[in-house]
Amino acid sequence: VACANGISSRCRGAARAKGIRRAVWVAAMMRVAAMPFRTRPIVGACLVRNAARYIMSRSTSQRQWQWVPSSSSQGWKLAAMALAASALGAHTAADCKERRKEFLARCDAMYERGEYAQLKEALEQDGPAGAEELWRLARAIHGVSDKSSGRRDAKEQRALIEEALGVAGRALEAGGDCSAAHKWYGILLNRMGDFQGTKAQIQNSFAVRDHWARAVDLDPADPTARSLLGEWCMAVAGLSFVTRRVAAAVFASPPSATFGEALNHFEAAEEISPGFWLKNRINIAKCALQVGDKAKAKGWLEKVIEATPGSGEDEATVKEAREMLARMG
Repeated sequence: VACANGISSRCRGAARAKGIRRAVWVAAMMRVAAMPFRTRPIVGACLVRNAARYIMSRSTSQRQWQWVPSSSSQGWKLAAMALAASALGAHTAADCKERRKEFLARCDAMYERGEYAQLKEALEQDGPAGAEELWRLARAIHGVSDKSSGRRDAKEQRALIEEALGVAGRALEAGGDCSAAHKWYGILLNRMGDFQGTKAQIQNSFAVRDHWARAVDLDPADPTARSLLGEWCMAVAGLSFVTRRVAAAVFASPPSATFGEALNHFEAAEEISPGFWLKNRINIAKCALQVGDKAKAKGWLEKVIEATPGSGEDEATVKEAREMLARMG
């Protein structure tokens, strides 16, 4: 703000003294364009305020800038509208949107490279954030927790997951219609159950399912959200007798699902994006076995084994598929 006031003050003085108002204001707007994109609207507003005494009038022979006293309401209105619409409304808004898109793309690339700590730092330093930035920050913190799990005790792990869950909650507050925010809130709420015990897992189960279902509703083309719903159904269908007794004590109507429902979700996810996640393919095989379709299970296990692992999780999935296939004979 101080910078904007200084720029506009110097511009006004130069405009009065040297008659180069247009060039000076163009230079001022170029200064705004060079600033971090999140601060431009604030700085630009100061320029509008300080520029509002200028008004452009047209004569038959030339266009020139004229000084209009501050008492002239017409000068204030016309100058503010002209400068805001042309310089800030059109250029700055479009530029901010493009730079934000580029920033989010860089964040996604960092996540794909496994640079979770650097991504967390970049998002935290970026300043005020909306739902898109916040769910990515929650995802980055989750990544930090997973990547360093071998070097952290359970207390540190829990603290990171709690932090990530809080950030995901802020993402939902910032944008309740953001599919990824619902997806990651469900992931982190489900993960918290690892530290809270069976009763807490059961208590959270409906909320986890509802957030993943909402994510699917908001973005039907997201295969991961659909696969997560399948995992929920598979986990509930496979609950032990003891866990079911606990669930019955917690809820009048405890969560219920079948392996057939889980299989439908996994197959739907695979149809959206074939091969997007090896874990989804092995889950298809597991559910196929549970519903008695051994041939289908064998076919999907073979697909998993033929795939090239792209991560440690993929390597573990391929190993598990080989073991399952060997047991099937």
